[in-house]
Amino acid sequence: MFNEQEYETKIRCPDCGKPMYSLKGAISPIYVCSCCGASIDEKTIQEQKERQKSTNNDEEQSLLRNLFPNHFMKKYTEFSDFNEFITQCKFFDSSIDNFSKETITNIPERKINKYVRENTCFITWDQMFEKAVECYLKM
Repeated sequence: MFNEQEYETKIRCPDCGKPMYSLKGAISPIYVCSCCGASIDEKTIQEQKERQKSTNNDEEQSLLRNLFPNHFMKKYTEFSDFNEFITQCKFFDSSIDNFSKETITNIPERKINKYVRENTCFITWDQMFEKAVECYLKM
């Protein structure tokens, strides 16, 4: 269908997952699947990425709220809820609304462990997380 070497692969087809290639000479970027022939434009791609990002953030926030419920935070930390734990930490620049897995992984381990050690009954973030998972699974 396409000479794949002549076209730049940027995205995967939402229908079949195969590479999609940008059509050369199009007024606005249009991508066509090399396998099923599906096409998609740049605006739709951006909208899908934003929706996916929002969905992922909502899922992560929901998971964090479930893993670190208020009763867990009150029992094991100096905070009344996980949002307070996040907002009081100088390593996090936002509330739980903008918190993600990348947020915590971008903090040097020794710094987050020091914060956890000073403000909870745990020595490391991993210990705190493991206890939260343990408590969650017992529910």
